[in-house]
Amino acid sequence: MSAKGLFAFIAGAAAGAAAIWLLKTEEGQQKAEEIKQKAAAGLDELENAVGDLKNKAEAKAKAAVEAVEEKLGK
Repeated sequence: MSAKGLFAFIAGAAAGAAAIWLLKTEEGQQKAEEIKQKAAAGLDELENAVGDLKNKAEAKAKAAVEAVEEKLGK
C-alpha cells in the first residue's frame, strides 16, 4: 500500500469513528447539534451579506445608468 493509500485509509477510518461518536454518544449528539446551529447561523449571516451586496450593486448600477442617461440628454 502506498503512503497516499495509507493516508486515505487512516483519514477514512478517522472520519468513520468521528461519525459514530457524533451519532452514538450523548455528548456527540450535543456536539452535532452545536455544529448544526453554528452552520445555520453562518448560513444566515452569509445570506444577509449576499443580500446587502446585491442591494449595493443594484444601487450602483442604477446610478451608473442615470449618469449615462444624463450625459446622453435623456
